[in-house]
Amino acid sequence: MPLVLLAWTLVTALAMPAAGEMLEESIPAGPEGTVEIELDFGEGLRPDPGFLAVDTHASDEVRLQVETSGWGTWGVYSSISGASDKVTVRVMVSGNTTWMFGGPNVRVHVWVPESAGVDARCRGGALRISDIGGPVRARVRDADVEIRGVEGPVRLRVVGGAVDVEEVTGAVEVASTDGGIRAARIGGGVEARTSDGDIELQHVTGGVTAKTLAGDIELSDVEGPAVARTEEGSVEARFSKGAAGSLETERGSVLVVVPNGAGATVDARATRGQVELSPGLAWNGEADAEHAAGTIGPGGPRLSLRTSRGEIRVSGQ
Repeated sequence: MPLVLLAWTLVTALAMPAAGEMLEESIPAGPEGTVEIELDFGEGLRPDPGFLAVDTHASDEVRLQVETSGWGTWGVYSSISGASDKVTVRVMVSGNTTWMFGGPNVRVHVWVPESAGVDARCRGGALRISDIGGPVRARVRDADVEIRGVEGPVRLRVVGGAVDVEEVTGAVEVASTDGGIRAARIGGGVEARTSDGDIELQHVTGGVTAKTLAGDIELSDVEGPAVARTEEGSVEARFSKGAAGSLETERGSVLVVVPNGAGATVDARATRGQVELSPGLAWNGEADAEHAAGTIGPGGPRLSLRTSRGEIRVSGQ
């Protein structure tokens, strides 16, 4: 057989996916302890390296399931250890040749007691956490994050990934680099910051802080007060109660909707832009093309609106 053909045959054979493998382990755990999870997918080129999914079950144990397939499955290492109040789970991908031909696909499932807290570190694979009774903390790099149904507060640090959080009883804090943030149905306050991406917050009971350098900010059905700022993008806020806070953009428009019957003390200024008050708004004050100062309805907390290059529109609903 010619050497070129032999080499091609060997490369093709090596590149063929390996048969799938599954590993399962478990360890006793306290019902309200903390489960630390560390997942590192390494430097692979595979577009779908895998994911980490964390969920609860009605058992006082932590259960780990690891499914692997593709090239380099031999480089996947996992362990589970600890005591009742603190359990540590680790899944790592290592080895010099592990990531040839894209590396392995690793799907990690972790089940924790219903009232346990979760502290996760994830690099390279998507993170999904759902139905956790305790607090959730996660630090994620180069992956998207999805959080659903958490009783305790949520704190996230994300580099290079989008964040989607929904149905959290406590407060939510998200700091992201290069990724959008969405949070909906949050029982506490929300603090969302990203250097590059849109921020969308819906149905938030507590106060809101939303800041991005480049992206739009959309606040819907928020009780306030709300602080929102973007360097380049629009800001839209629809309050469910009295409007209060500060909404600001350097280059973009600001839209505010105040519920009928609610009050606010408004100071709106559009530099090299225009301020517009809807005809049906219960306005009492002064207004010209670039500035408006006065009260809506009975008055109330201060609402500051600013744009350097754009329009400001205030309306009722």
